[in-house]
Formats: sequence, C-alpha cells, structure tokens
Amino acid sequence: MNTLKIKDYIFPIDTAKSYIKEYNQEDFGQTYTLWDVWVQGEEAPFMDEGMHSGNIRCEQMIATQGNLQSLAEKTIEVKGAYDYVTDEHLFTFYVLTHNGVKDNEITFGKIEGNKVAVYWKGVIEELGFEGDYNTNVPFELSCELEIKGMVSNEDYHTPSSVVKISVGSTNDDIDNNSNILEAITEITDNHRLNDEAYDAVIKLLCNKSFLETFEGDTDPLEDFISNFTHFTDDLTSPVPKNIIQKAMKKWRKVEMLENFVDNVE
Repeated sequence: MNTLKIKDYIFPIDTAKSYIKEYNQEDFGQTYTLWDVWVQGEEAPFMDEGMHSGNIRCEQMIATQGNLQSLAEKTIEVKGAYDYVTDEHLFTFYVLTHNGVKDNEITFGKIEGNKVAVYWKGVIEELGFEGDYNTNVPFELSCELEIKGMVSNEDYHTPSSVVKISVGSTNDDIDNNSNILEAITEITDNHRLNDEAYDAVIKLLCNKSFLETFEGDTDPLEDFISNFTHFTDDLTSPVPKNIIQKAMKKWRKVEMLENFVDNVE
C-alpha cells in the first residue's frame, strides 16, 4: 500500500499530498460533477538518472463513470489519455514533462471517513527516458487518498444525466420545449453521451406531442438535426457515427423531420 511502481522501480507515495476532490461546477449553464485527483510520489532512485519523483493527476475532469459514493468497491476503465471532443487531457503523469496516461484501470475500495483506497494501473504514453522507459511504460499503484470533497448521489450530474432529465421535462409549452432543445443542442455539441442518453434524444424527436409544439417554427428542429448529425471523424465528432445512422433511420420515418434528415450530407 502507498507505493507507485513504474515498471521495475518503486516510489513511496506521499499520502499527505495525495487526494481526490469531487465537486459540482457550472459549465455553459449546466452543472456537472468534476474530479481533481493528485497522487504524489516521493523521490527515489530511478535508473541511472539519480533521484526522481512523479505524480499522476487530473484537473476538472467530468466524472462520467460515477461519483465516489457509487464507485466504492468497483472498478472503472479510462482507455484514452485525451478527450478529443472536449479537447482536454484526462489523466496525466509528470516526471520530466507532462505525459498522457492511457489504459487506466482504477479500483476503489471502501470509503472510510475521509479516505478511500485506490488500486490503479495503466500505461504512460511517453516517459522520456531510455529503452523500456521511453514510450508505453506500464505503472501500477496502491494508495489511500484523502477525500477533499464528495458529491451525493442526488447531486451527481454528467452531460448524459442532464440530457435525460431535460428530455423528461418536456411538455406542451413551446417556450419550455425550445429552451430544452437549445440546451440539448449545446450539450451534444460539446460532449459525448452514453447510449441511454442518445436513445432518449432520438425518441424525443419521434414524439408527436413534442414535435407539435414546433409546428409554428421548425427552425430549432432543423438546427438541432443539422448539428447532431454533423460528423467529421471518430475522435473529434461529439456524436458517434453509429448513433447518427440510428437517429437518421428513425427520423426519416417522421413526416415533420424527413426533409431535414434528407438535407444531411
């Protein structure tokens, strides 16, 4: 416990400087649950390079896989080192420079007071030393993190959960529905959602009662479909190609939407 192993070298972890902080913050009018994580290694001999220390961190990363309460005694995976949709780093590792960390597998233990045990392994994309310690360097750690903040299950929010709540708040009022569609457009333009949230959006635009509120002005519907179905590549496009294809297949069967879908290139 409380050690960081980079391939064959072991560093003690400075538990006084290591923590996880979970909190809510507003982003473009929506509130999301974020993580700040810092795991600080102490100095130790490394290769023939003298004494070195390193740290693993993330800052203001949206906690898309769950809040701390829901993740106790569970394992999450964060495969990529970079979110190309939001244009932000996820986890990074610092020794000589900041480097991305991929193939993360993080297991949380029980929450005891203001502490949580974490077991973590992954791959440092570019450590910058010679030989096996240059690129794709494996690491693993076990440590006890101080919890500097925690969000309750009731207050936990992600882009996906906000979209699902928004879909459930539609009614027969044009202003309400316009505001909801505008909010969903903003979210789906800037974040990748889970399949459940995408299904909710697809079904919403097949809902006759919802669509009828836009009969006097269909521009918001056309704008939403244009944005939702815009695809550049697998990495940077917010909406995955398979979701776009699924949506277009269903929306083409809706009389009020068929012309908008047919205009999509």
